[in-house]
Amino acid sequence: MNVEDPARRKSRLEDLQAATALGAQDRTLTVALERMVEFCSKTVGADFGALEIADESADASGRFIAVDAANGSPARLPGASAANADADRIAGGRLSLNVPIRAQDIIYAHLRLSRHEGSPGFTPRDEALVASFAELAGLAIDNAWRRRHWLRISLNLTRDLPAAPEGEAGLIVQHALAASGADLVLLASPASDDSGPRCRAVAGPHAASGDWPNLAINPGPLQQALEMDTPLLCAAADLLNSGGEGLAAAVIAPVNRHSPNPGLLILCRSAEADQFPPVDVDMTGVFCEHVSLALELAQGQRSREQLMLFTDRDRIARDLNDLVIQRLFAAGLEMQSLRRFTPDETVQRRITDLTAAVDDIIRQVRDSIYALSPDPDVQESLSARIVRVVHEATSTSGCVPHLQFEGLVDSALLGPAGRHLLAVLTEGLNNAVHHSRAQTISICVSATDDLISLTIDDDGRGVTVPGNSGRLGTLEQQARALDATLTVSSNPGQGTHLRWEAPAAANNRRTRPR
Repeated sequence: MNVEDPARRKSRLEDLQAATALGAQDRTLTVALERMVEFCSKTVGADFGALEIADESADASGRFIAVDAANGSPARLPGASAANADADRIAGGRLSLNVPIRAQDIIYAHLRLSRHEGSPGFTPRDEALVASFAELAGLAIDNAWRRRHWLRISLNLTRDLPAAPEGEAGLIVQHALAASGADLVLLASPASDDSGPRCRAVAGPHAASGDWPNLAINPGPLQQALEMDTPLLCAAADLLNSGGEGLAAAVIAPVNRHSPNPGLLILCRSAEADQFPPVDVDMTGVFCEHVSLALELAQGQRSREQLMLFTDRDRIARDLNDLVIQRLFAAGLEMQSLRRFTPDETVQRRITDLTAAVDDIIRQVRDSIYALSPDPDVQESLSARIVRVVHEATSTSGCVPHLQFEGLVDSALLGPAGRHLLAVLTEGLNNAVHHSRAQTISICVSATDDLISLTIDDDGRGVTVPGNSGRLGTLEQQARALDATLTVSSNPGQGTHLRWEAPAAANNRRTRPR
């Protein structure tokens, strides 16, 4: 009876464990397969090993990943002629093994191993070990394909999101469905102070069987997922209080975790389907990171476009008022002055009619100017409103404002704290421009996970800091009601420093801007 040496057996097991870890962790398929061929050749004592790509749909079809164990040198052989030489070397040897590697029910490659003539033959243990390596290689290939599939769909979503601001939630769940193959995909909002979690969008074969807008979702797993750095895998029954019949496993990952209005992507599979493999759980988190980045970029792009639109409207309105209306008004006065040059009633009536026509044109132009004002039903981002306030307060003063944003200011909802920030900004700029006579004003707005702050510094002559009276005193009292603080320091001839800050939680209520 042939008994294997225990030390050699232990070494083989360690090599198999190392190959398992490599196949699970290495994201570069070619490198992972190359190292697996090295491990396999070393473990079974082969003098030469090669992996021949057999899948016709693969980019590397007909190519070799070869390892000369005698020299310890791996080499990728791109040409068919070079590959055929090694194929002949293996096939011509009497001591050779040829094991197919399957991925997603197709033969992707052949693992070929050989020993020199005169060496002992491969044992059944060697053959079993090579078969295990082939299964690991198939798993590595399948994982690489799954990752590539997820990444391709994530890139498509990054491209499509900016063009669909009104249908972002629907796009996210549709792309997540295509990437994961889940039976149900939900995009939910976590519980707020006055309501439970709500479903924003749904997709999948199981979506037709429930009243998803009124779906009862258990807030516990959602809150747990928001606090984790990796996606949460749980049972669908623990997550969905109703509508989850026939579903087994669920994966939850946060979207825009650090914004005041985060979302949670939920993937569910039915009890009859395969459970989520680790690569799908991992790539769900990567997908949500891409979604978060795409949403921030889309919001930034829309804010820039909105700011450009407001700036253009303001320029047009100013030109109409300064150029067109003033000249029309002057023309009307000139026509009125013609009355004294003629007593003819017909001419007088004609002058009156023309003057009335000019007045009507002026009214129509003014109506057009008012129509160019921002639509009150369109919710601007906080940064866009800040820019507009700064522009309106300083455009006619001759001073130079320096505006700086830090953090995710645009992700903040325009709630009570946001409106109070705008009021403080307006009053601070009014004091700097009209009372302090500043030439340079520095404004910094910062937003973190816990705090929203505003700082205004100017180089003016300073202002009298009120106690509990005046507009600043009123704003200070309002700040205390929001758990915010407002401090103003000013010395004659040395400018003014204003600091306002509020906890981010004070701004997370869903309110429409006034």
